[in-house]
Amino acid sequence: MATIVDTEKEAVTPDTLGPVLSAAWVLKPRHLVACIFLGTVILYINTLPLLDSTIWLDVFQGQWIVDHGVLPKSDPAQPLTDGMQIVHTNWLAQVAYGLADRWGGPRAVSNLFAALMLAYLLVLARVFYKQTGRVSLTIAGLAVTLLVGATFDLYASAEVFGQLCFALLIWVLTCMDRQTLRSESADASAAKNPGWRVWLAVVALLAIWANLHGSYLLGIAVLALHATAEGCDTAWQTRSLRATLADETFRSRLLLAEVALFATFLNPYGPMLLVENLSFLGDERLMALPRWLSLNIASPRGLVLVCSIALLAPLIKVSRRPVRVIDVLLLGFCGAAVVITGRAQGWYALAYAVVTMPYVAEVVDRLLPARPASSVIKPLTPRSFVVTLLCGLAMYCAFRLAPASRVFLGGNPRHLGDLIGSNDLMQTADFLRTNPPQGLVYASTEWSDYLVSQSGPETKALMTSNVQWVPHRIWSDHRRMATCEEGWELGMDRYAVDTLVLDKTKHAGLVKSATRSPRWWTAYENESVLVARRVASDRPAGGADTEPAGETENESPHAEVAAPVLKAE
Repeated sequence: MATIVDTEKEAVTPDTLGPVLSAAWVLKPRHLVACIFLGTVILYINTLPLLDSTIWLDVFQGQWIVDHGVLPKSDPAQPLTDGMQIVHTNWLAQVAYGLADRWGGPRAVSNLFAALMLAYLLVLARVFYKQTGRVSLTIAGLAVTLLVGATFDLYASAEVFGQLCFALLIWVLTCMDRQTLRSESADASAAKNPGWRVWLAVVALLAIWANLHGSYLLGIAVLALHATAEGCDTAWQTRSLRATLADETFRSRLLLAEVALFATFLNPYGPMLLVENLSFLGDERLMALPRWLSLNIASPRGLVLVCSIALLAPLIKVSRRPVRVIDVLLLGFCGAAVVITGRAQGWYALAYAVVTMPYVAEVVDRLLPARPASSVIKPLTPRSFVVTLLCGLAMYCAFRLAPASRVFLGGNPRHLGDLIGSNDLMQTADFLRTNPPQGLVYASTEWSDYLVSQSGPETKALMTSNVQWVPHRIWSDHRRMATCEEGWELGMDRYAVDTLVLDKTKHAGLVKSATRSPRWWTAYENESVLVARRVASDRPAGGADTEPAGETENESPHAEVAAPVLKAE
């Protein structure tokens, strides 16, 4: 057998040749567990139905902005908002969703959400790994974030833009944290204040965030809390207000929060956007929506909040890590936000995981000391080679099974009914597209969002989930109509409602009254939806098409169309 001979070294034969790799890059079973976990989460997220109807309203608004090249001065989905002040707090996210829908329909909207959610999880993984230095604890942090925040609220929505920006801000602040920097740098004084890269990153992030989603107020609040925590630490050490105000680190972080606040004014509305977002906190119309309701301690959400806080107390007791002021302020602020509105559940979950993971890491490092990473070049063993192959296989299987892969690899597209989460609602939108209403459509705010987006340009709603844009009288009348209070038909007359799209479960009373009223006839019906329209003699001028001759007021002229649908189901 031939050999390779070096005059200065010993002879090398093919038997002694083999693949070598730094020990720091050799994949181990814990990395396989991480790949399986991330692959499962990616697959699950990409198969979520688009249940949150507000995403369809964002699609509609985004397409309108793209078509006209300007922001609408009134809501094109709600004609009754003419004359009201309209401020689009997430216009850039709407444009992104609108372009995705125009490019690939609802499937592209779902894929865009999945890509943003994946980026969000990867940023969080980096934050948790920087805090703990362990892959296992990184996966634990992601699991805590998903379990606490997404157990009841994991759905596709425009809020994912804000969550991604929030995670990026936490990443920047983690890098800026004084204790983290001291452990990584011998010169702590040089890393005491945020450098120009941190300033640039925070300012740019907040400027973009303000145009993507109204949750940028949380970013401003977190920066202010960091400055407050720094001031509290300095005040406790110096026992002097003058020394606290003169502290360079405190002043630098306070100035960073102020500059970030002014950066959010770089939007089409300027400071008015801040005023509009603050007004949401006290708007009774928004707070009456299911997602904005205040927390009930006896509910599953309340139990999750109580249990998370109860678990934190013994953890801090066992851990030898000192409790930081920023941990108390951040967790207290986000916990109070959950009490005010359930919509803050996801933000609380992120803050909870970021606060608790360093304490968990201290306990684990003390009980199970980690071996120092080795940079020695070692042969790639068969075991590590198999684990590496399995990691790649796990990620490939997750990508191949996810619906997003069909864009690149082909295959049957995902059924729209599964994507939307309701076959009945999708079929109702198809009916309205082929039989467009001439007046306004009455439906729940959730269904109105979807119908105005997917039923054609002729469909206009009495009220969508943008309830903050409609006058209080319309909002009150809409709520009374939903409960079928006396005079509900007068409200329909007042607002020229031509079509009722009713949920047979939530609108049981209204369904019963509409089917019995001589002024309405059933135009379409499936298992969970009933569409009623005005009779010809009662329809306003220029009303919708009349019912066919020979049909009674409560018989559907589309019975032949609806029946096969029900049989197919």
